[in-house]
Amino acid sequence: MTVPDSAQYRHDDLSALYFDCTLKRSPEVSDTDGLIERSRSVMEAQGVATSLVRAVDVDICPRCTSG
Repeated sequence: MTVPDSAQYRHDDLSALYFDCTLKRSPEVSDTDGLIERSRSVMEAQGVATSLVRAVDVDICPRCTSG
């Protein structure tokens, strides 16, 4: 079985948003951040644009309301 050349599989038209749900505020190091960085490096190597939101650092409403 041959492994395809990864250079021929580019995904420059895609983007990925990561949500880091650690309880540690920036700039504290979290294990979750380390896992995300490994995944991001793979995605970016294939041309995918990535962004990261650390949930604890932004004001996110804990529930949804309608009407």
